[in-house]
Amino acid sequence: MSKKTTIASKPSVRKLFVCDQGGTNGRFAYYDYNETTGSLVLRDSLQREVTDAGVSIFTKLLHQAEKKFGIPLQEYDAVALAFACPVNREILSFANSELRIDTGTLKQKFGKAPFNIINDFFAQGCGVASPQKKDWLPIIQEVTPDPTVPRDIKIAAGAGSGFGTACIIDGSNNFDNVTIDGMKKVRIISGEGGHVSFPCNNGNELELMNKVREIMGLSLNATVRLENVLSGGGIERAYRYFNGWSNKTAKSREVTKTFDLEYLEKDEASRQTFYLIATVYARAMRNYALSTLPYGGVYISGGVAVDHPKLIDNDIFRYEFRNTGEKNTAEALDKMPVWLAAHQDIGLYGAACYAVGLLNS
Repeated sequence: MSKKTTIASKPSVRKLFVCDQGGTNGRFAYYDYNETTGSLVLRDSLQREVTDAGVSIFTKLLHQAEKKFGIPLQEYDAVALAFACPVNREILSFANSELRIDTGTLKQKFGKAPFNIINDFFAQGCGVASPQKKDWLPIIQEVTPDPTVPRDIKIAAGAGSGFGTACIIDGSNNFDNVTIDGMKKVRIISGEGGHVSFPCNNGNELELMNKVREIMGLSLNATVRLENVLSGGGIERAYRYFNGWSNKTAKSREVTKTFDLEYLEKDEASRQTFYLIATVYARAMRNYALSTLPYGGVYISGGVAVDHPKLIDNDIFRYEFRNTGEKNTAEALDKMPVWLAAHQDIGLYGAACYAVGLLNS
């Protein structure tokens, strides 16, 4: 009697390793994806602050995640690593950090698993493409109903160590689409929105821009970028400007603590900094929204707003977002709902959704 040959079937639950590495913090996570039910479940996560420079620090962070999750890196079924920088280079460098990533040896650490490196706001875009309602707080929901406008475009943007952007086009068949969470076909275009010019709008902001240029050692004809003001480091510069440069060691964490009501009531520099950042944040989101017409929604993430939601959830932001001075553009903005991320793990979730697509590619 001949023996039957048993063919081992693939397990229905696949292990995914993802990260969302910014210039200041690294986030790592282990997800389970059930191919039978289509469910994506977070099993464990790790957050670490970047306290060193060079290419070795990320390897140390990886091994810390490996130890905490209890699974060798080579045993994951798919890997998606998101970095806050252009990712089409062998050595990745961050504009606002001394961190360096050697991509040449990175893939080898994960064996033969499907693997890809993506931009951090590409990952945010993946999270927005398959949003979970519990992950988003409503900021502007009183929108003008208009069944004639397409709802297939969304944008994601936000400030952290820098300022990132992504445009998400649902169901577009005109591009090379990516598969998100194994089901949706979308096109995600991540950008370098933080590198556009700082949108100063009055004399005080012009003076601030010139002071930022001076303290950063930029030449007189050099561009002051949006993220030179709208970022963690930018908040420090703004506070020092309004404080008469008397506090030369102000750090963004110290400054943003003063955004609490008790400080805002007694500290003029805190109050002016809060007003500036809320106004510039709204202006940056408005400019990006008018460039893309995301009637599907405007999604704000990034550490600055997520850690300090009052910067977004206020009437200063709401007014400036719709303040164009023009009827047609104001009417367009009136049709766009605005959401704020409820936590900083949107990028991890988005990377996990992307990793599911790697399993099916």
